[in-house]
Amino acid sequence: MKKLFIFLIVICLFIAGCVVFFTATPAGQKIWNSMQSTNDKSESETKKKVEDRCRGMIVAYNNDVHTYELYKDDITEYYRSIAEDARIRANQTASQYKEYFEKNKHIWNGNIPEDIVSELEIIE
Repeated sequence: MKKLFIFLIVICLFIAGCVVFFTATPAGQKIWNSMQSTNDKSESETKKKVEDRCRGMIVAYNNDVHTYELYKDDITEYYRSIAEDARIRANQTASQYKEYFEKNKHIWNGNIPEDIVSELEIIE
């Protein structure tokens, strides 16, 4: 029991020493700031990658929707098949986008950019 008590005191002193080192000494603050800077840079790069992928998926979806709308009522079978292919691609993109958005929405901490929507509409 006495050994456990001594062990707990040593751990508490170590933690207190770390807190003092990283907050009160110039060397500790420099180390802490460099760790934070690296972490912030990594978060920023991840956020940019997610935003770029979302925007790319939105553009691909909009292109396919536009193609579908343009050719869906055409009189020739060829253009109607192009429209159907575009509809299928748009729906696949919408499904993948929803999954990707849900998986990564925590990155924005509730501050989702205005040009990124939470869901793309499925074309029936």
